[in-house]
Amino acid sequence: LEVLDMEESPTAEDYQETLEIISRNTDRLIALVSDLLELNDQQHLNFQESINTAALLEQLLSEQEAAINQKQLQVTIDNQLPTLYANRQLLASALGNLLENAVKYQHPNGQVALSLRQQADEAIITVWDDGPGIASDQLPYIFEPFYRCDPSRSSKISGSGLGLALVKTIVERHGGQVSVQSTPGEGTLFTITLPEKNN
Repeated sequence: LEVLDMEESPTAEDYQETLEIISRNTDRLIALVSDLLELNDQQHLNFQESINTAALLEQLLSEQEAAINQKQLQVTIDNQLPTLYANRQLLASALGNLLENAVKYQHPNGQVALSLRQQADEAIITVWDDGPGIASDQLPYIFEPFYRCDPSRSSKISGSGLGLALVKTIVERHGGQVSVQSTPGEGTLFTITLPEKNN
C-alpha cells in the first residue's frame, strides 16, 4: 500500500496488482494465525508436507518485489534442494521474515542472496545481505520477543520485534536450529538447519 501511495498516477493495473497482493497475504496471515494457535498442540500440524521450494521462493520474492525494485537490489538464488519436508505455511512465514528483514534494512543497490542445499541428512537454508549488519553485543538478543536492534537498524523502520522470535519458534518446532552471523558495515547471514524429515 505504501509503494502504491508513492505512485503519482497509479494505473488500473497498479491497483489490481496491489489488491491481489493484499488478498494473497490476507489469506496467508489467516492461515498463519491458525497454525500459530495450534503450535502448542503439534499433533494437529503436519510438519511433513512436501514443499516445492522453487514455488515457495517465487512466492516469497513476489511478496517483496516492490521493495526490491524500489531499492534496486540484486537478489540471487542458489536452490539445490528441489523438495523440502516441513509445514509449508510456517516455513513460508519463517523464510518470509528473514527475506523481509534483509530487504527492509538493506541499503539501495545492495545484494541479497538465498541458498538452499542438502548437507548429510539436513537441509541448510541461508539468507544473506551485505547491508549495515548487527552489532556483536546485540546478536545474543535478536531472537527474543519484542527485541529490536537500536539505533542504526531500526530507529526509523517499523516493526513489532516479533519476527525473529517467530522464526526461532517455527524452526525449533521443526526440530531445527537458526543462527546468525553479522559484521557491522559488512552484512548479515542467517542460517536455518532442518532435519531432512522430522519425526
